[in-house]
Amino acid sequence: MNYPKKLQIAILAGLACASSLSAVVVSTDSAEPTDGVFVSYVPSTAVGNSTAYYRGEPAPNGNLYRNIGQSFRVDSSDFSMTSVTWKINMFSEDIYDVGFSIDIYQLDAVNVAPAGAPISSQTGVMPNSLTSGEYITFVLDSSVEMDLGETYLVMFAFTEPTTTTASASGALGLDRTEGNVGYHGRLWNYLYDADTDTGNYVADSKTLNFYVQGTSIPEASGSSMFAFIALAAAGVAYFKRRGHRAA
Repeated sequence: MNYPKKLQIAILAGLACASSLSAVVVSTDSAEPTDGVFVSYVPSTAVGNSTAYYRGEPAPNGNLYRNIGQSFRVDSSDFSMTSVTWKINMFSEDIYDVGFSIDIYQLDAVNVAPAGAPISSQTGVMPNSLTSGEYITFVLDSSVEMDLGETYLVMFAFTEPTTTTASASGALGLDRTEGNVGYHGRLWNYLYDADTDTGNYVADSKTLNFYVQGTSIPEASGSSMFAFIALAAAGVAYFKRRGHRAA
């Protein structure tokens, strides 16, 4: 259909605006998630606290920011990840309305650091109200496919300073185990040193209280597979016939 030029421009502008509004959506709840949970761990012992922060200026030792996350192996089935939930241990109001990213990596093993770029990096803005002890859920703008038997790491990072000084007080603290509880995943920290302009991943034997949610990926039905094979065979036969005619 041919639209007038002015209308075409308006449509393109609207699409660009809609695209710019797409982002990770944050919600909180007093109850833990139960729907669509494919991977999770809930500490059964005393909990500790791991924090993410972004200093306004480097600390004396060069540390500027710390990202935190959780690695895990997919043991149930293939699925499309739609959100991740952690439990809030503590926070500072300095993190209200601050930008963040959710970065997802595929790993060789739960205790092996990422070797390259994330398979997904999505951004959002923190809400202007939080409550300690509640669950905070980050709903992805685009789902991420996860395969049975593979290992992944989901990292949370502030993308802008949470304080104006070298203090790390502007932080989000998440519940974790106090020690090694035998879970196959790992709590991960990423520490960035501004003096050397380098970052370092550190795997911890502790585990965050976390829930990875998603939707099942339906398997191809037998009839669909048969139709595909039949179509492929017909295609091969067709090209063979054309080859004979050309000869």
